[in-house]
Amino acid sequence: MKILLKNDNHLSRTYLRYADLLEKSDKYDCVILSRNCNEEILNQYKNILLIEKLDGAAIWCRKLLKHPHVKTLLKMYYYPRISFNNRPCVSGRIFIPHDGTETPQLPELTIDDMAKVQPGFNFFHQGPFDDLFKLLKTITLKPTHERSIYMSFAGTTEYAPDTISGKWITEHRQKHIKHLETLRDQGHNVVIADSKSFNHTKYIEIMLDTKFVFSPFGWGEFCFRDYEAILCGCVLFKPQMDRIAQFPDIQKVVNFKFDDKKTPDLEFREYLIREKENEKEIIEKILE
Repeated sequence: MKILLKNDNHLSRTYLRYADLLEKSDKYDCVILSRNCNEEILNQYKNILLIEKLDGAAIWCRKLLKHPHVKTLLKMYYYPRISFNNRPCVSGRIFIPHDGTETPQLPELTIDDMAKVQPGFNFFHQGPFDDLFKLLKTITLKPTHERSIYMSFAGTTEYAPDTISGKWITEHRQKHIKHLETLRDQGHNVVIADSKSFNHTKYIEIMLDTKFVFSPFGWGEFCFRDYEAILCGCVLFKPQMDRIAQFPDIQKVVNFKFDDKKTPDLEFREYLIREKENEKEIIEKILE
């Protein structure tokens, strides 16, 4: 297989860890990011493994997916229900409520198109987690009742407010920050910070002392924070969403309604750690 991935982003670098397996594979004749795939590539190669680098679960490379030379599309995560993939959406983001600006997702995808889509590597497998996994091997997690921070949120609070999707995401995040401020006003120890307020070491230190983490939508439904929260032994809360296909399937432990009686699923956390150690099996399965 010809590797046409560039070493210029976290997702591509994750696949490039297994360049030896990719090169030896005869299932496909090239692997490439959808944003770099053009007519010349489509004409030159007949069995293409396509990777879409997109934070959201929507499928944007729809015309490419329909091309007969594209055999498989790898997504970080996606909606398996075909109705979700064909309903109108706002700025290409399925999770944003309809507000009159929604447009059709075209061309419509068929069952055959969706059969080409499967989960690949996602945030969890990317390089920024390497240091966290090293740290987790050296520490003992604090039990929930010993943690001093009731809830924390550290992240971007303003998303291109001059765009339709950015404006909605900005308002969505600020609305939930106000809920956190209410909890703080009630006497709870709540940490609210912009993503640039402290470095990653301090961020993880806070996570390891936090009981509950609320992770709102950003450009996509999931993000690094979701996996970090679970790995640090926090209880993760997110906005309601439809069923999403991803590996590992962290939706199993996501809570969609706040309940401060919830406790972290430490068995699932241990499962995540094992899956990280065995991530090579993901690429092997893709290539089998």
